[in-house]
Amino acid sequence: MKDENFCPLCGKEKGHFIKGLCEECFLKKHKLVEIPETISFEQCRTCGKTRLFGKMVVPTEEKLSLIVKKKVKVKDLENEAVDVKVSQASKGVFSAKVLVKGTIDDVSLFFEETVLLEPEFVQCDPCMRLSSQYHEAIIQLRSKDSDKKKLKELLPKLIDFVEAMHSKDSLAAVIDVSEKREGFDLKVGSKKAAQNAVRQMKAKFNAETKSSSVLNGVDKSGNEKYRFTFLVRV
Repeated sequence: MKDENFCPLCGKEKGHFIKGLCEECFLKKHKLVEIPETISFEQCRTCGKTRLFGKMVVPTEEKLSLIVKKKVKVKDLENEAVDVKVSQASKGVFSAKVLVKGTIDDVSLFFEETVLLEPEFVQCDPCMRLSSQYHEAIIQLRSKDSDKKKLKELLPKLIDFVEAMHSKDSLAAVIDVSEKREGFDLKVGSKKAAQNAVRQMKAKFNAETKSSSVLNGVDKSGNEKYRFTFLVRV
């Protein structure tokens, strides 16, 4: 009988052997895969976005799986592969099935665990800025023929055009709408979102548009900051 077919710990003579031990005894002595039972992730309590690799993103199942993969530790396995499938257990609660495959001494090994994903609620920087009335642009919605009723009908569409960019731009939000005698003024967190909304109004409603800017201080790096005003006349 060959030595490699005899486990010195349990005496087993059949089955797979790894480094001179049977598979069961080898795995008891060597922690090849570490999968935490619970993984916490930062989630903004206001916008619901999740921090991933330093950026706030919409928490899709694919992106949450990247958070899980980052927490799985594998050592000494060859041809390793980590597969994560995230599913929503209930509103705001997610779980992930983690499957790790690999080989060692030509023996194929499989490890499977179910992980609970727990949100750790914070407030992201853009939401903190918006809550303090931070805005990079003002959109002035005006009528070509003093038709206030038409402006009231178009106002929700203009807001939708701004906030349609929110998944990519956390500052893409209308933080205040004030009614003026001649129309409406909208404070918009993101200049880019305001520009996009103005272009949409021009393309879809044949709006006349103008823009201007004024110096609004400097940032931490000493770069000049500007506040933009966009006139949209429909």
